Amino acid sequence: MKKALLTTILIFAISVSLLAGTMAMYQTTIETAEGSTIAKQFYIGKTETAIMSVKLAPTESAELPFSIVNFQNDITTEVDMDLTVTINVGSPEGKQPIDGLHIDIYAEDGTHMGDTVIRKGETSFTVEKAFLANVASTRTYKVKAYWKNGEVSDAVDTQNAHNQNTTIFSVTVTGTQCSHGGSGGDSGGGTEPSGSYTYSVTPDSGNYYYFEIANNSGKAINDGWVMQLDSNLSGFFGKMSGCRLMPSGSWNGLVVSGSTLRPVQGAYSSDYFNIPAGQKLRFRVSLNSAPASTSFNGSANIRKPYISSAVSASFEGYNQWGSPGSYQGDIYMKIANASAASYIYGWSIEFKTNANISNLTSPEQIQLVSTAGNVNTYRMWLTSTANTGDAFFAPNETKSIWIAYSKLLSGNSLVISDITFNGQSISGGFAG
Repeated sequence: MKKALLTTILIFAISVSLLAGTMAMYQTTIETAEGSTIAKQFYIGKTETAIMSVKLAPTESAELPFSIVNFQNDITTEVDMDLTVTINVGSPEGKQPIDGLHIDIYAEDGTHMGDTVIRKGETSFTVEKAFLANVASTRTYKVKAYWKNGEVSDAVDTQNAHNQNTTIFSVTVTGTQCSHGGSGGDSGGGTEPSGSYTYSVTPDSGNYYYFEIANNSGKAINDGWVMQLDSNLSGFFGKMSGCRLMPSGSWNGLVVSGSTLRPVQGAYSSDYFNIPAGQKLRFRVSLNSAPASTSFNGSANIRKPYISSAVSASFEGYNQWGSPGSYQGDIYMKIANASAASYIYGWSIEFKTNANISNLTSPEQIQLVSTAGNVNTYRMWLTSTANTGDAFFAPNETKSIWIAYSKLLSGNSLVISDITFNGQSISGGFAG
């Protein structure tokens, strides 16, 4: 059983106070409690708090570094320790958070950890065996706050300034005693038990090898994945000249960066993105030359490739014709994947509307989920098996879906609300 040893809490505060017409005078500044911008260091055996205030204008960003150590003077922690890092983003009482503000956390090597949080929300990641017993070491991270221009309209940005919208976010690092083996590694999220996902490399012939990913978690993986290995296999994948999903997938089926793997963007077969419970993905890997070792096997963390808080659904091109009681029309729903670390390989969107949806562009599929009074709930989806580009969204990509309706059930204007993406609430909606 794991025993919670400590909790280290780091609190940052972002405050915005902008007036219309004075945008140019603002520069990014960081003011710490100590009056210094030097990275704050936290001893893992003690609870400490630092408060920072950052002034931002749209397009500006600030990076707030901190580090965690397992030693103080000549004393070092005496057990192996895991770390779980959680970011919670919100606003103080009586204030609204800043629209368009992105919060990210990065490891020292630039690896993006967890998910991007936009406006408000929470994300977390786990570092297994982050500190070894009686070995003094340091973990360094930075939180980046970026006010993305164009995320919302200029009018909303101006209203943010007028209302002095304020975002507060906290970073909590919890250390627990290790109860598993294996080497340490940063995971991009996920807290499955050790051994839920494993990998192995076995020789085939010549410079060909088999790389297998096994799903032992008891739960199916659908619509894509990002896999964080417990070891850096650069000595193996660094020599890769081709990779083919067996038995009949296309070549170059994996994107590898250090110890992070994900499916190739251009492959729209569900075989790449879905791993049923108890089954494996098997890739045949071609190397330029023999690796120094092929004894690669271990465990990994797997998380969803997309960031729900980065997905939104806005509407434009609204047309309506007819007369009261028989209005009909159409509209384009713009699905935006607004993060550099988010990949969508298949999606399902639900929304409520006061209309009967009559048609939409193929190959998207739609069904009426339920009706309550004058409100219909529809589900629209497209999976990787559709073999179409509309199933896949690259980072920072937006696509439009045409929707037509044959009748309004109430009022004289179309209303769309309560939008979810793969079961998670997202921003967006429409009131014509």
